Amino acid sequence: MAESVDPRELFQRVKGLWPQSVVFGDDPLVVLNAIYWPLEERLGNDDDEWLSLGAWAFHQGIHEMAEVVAANSESTVSPREMRFSTFDRWIRFNLEGDNSWAEELAEWLSKRERSAVR
Repeated sequence: MAESVDPRELFQRVKGLWPQSVVFGDDPLVVLNAIYWPLEERLGNDDDEWLSLGAWAFHQGIHEMAEVVAANSESTVSPREMRFSTFDRWIRFNLEGDNSWAEELAEWLSKRERSAVR
């Protein structure tokens, strides 16, 4: 990845791509995917791999949130309530998947620590 990353800025950019709330039925993933896949297609035309990676991590985090909401017999999740810590955990999970992302993982961890100090 040529672009440098500011973890908190990336988080805010990706969060802004999602609607304020998502209402789902029995399977939250169906509705979340209906939002995510067109978003990924749009981002695929951009050369910003961090943005694409962030969008996928955010989708994973929203799905996790939706599963918790659904377990409580509710059907609305708010992407605006996503915490940076959840986003960060999913970014790291994806970057730790194999060694081909080692450089990006090192950059993420380094920048994440610096952005937390601000």
